[in-house]
Amino acid sequence: MAHKKGNTLAMDKRAVQDAGSTEATRDIADLPEPIEGPSLSAVLNAIERELARWKWNKHLSQRPTADLGIDAASLLIEVRHARDAELE
Repeated sequence: MAHKKGNTLAMDKRAVQDAGSTEATRDIADLPEPIEGPSLSAVLNAIERELARWKWNKHLSQRPTADLGIDAASLLIEVRHARDAELE
């Protein structure tokens, strides 16, 4: 039973009741309302961001490590000093 815009839950309950299954009616009654509009868009955007983050982390974990021979903080200080010297 596909959900369309609007409240189709009541229609779904009637269809099951017409079929004579009270067990199925109880199961359908517990279903949440379908997500629509801005809420659906927000959920899909969050899923897309999480998938992109997962792909990036997977890609990054497969890259070989690089030994620069110096720790990152010292290298950053050197680069900043070189940049400052160029700007003067």
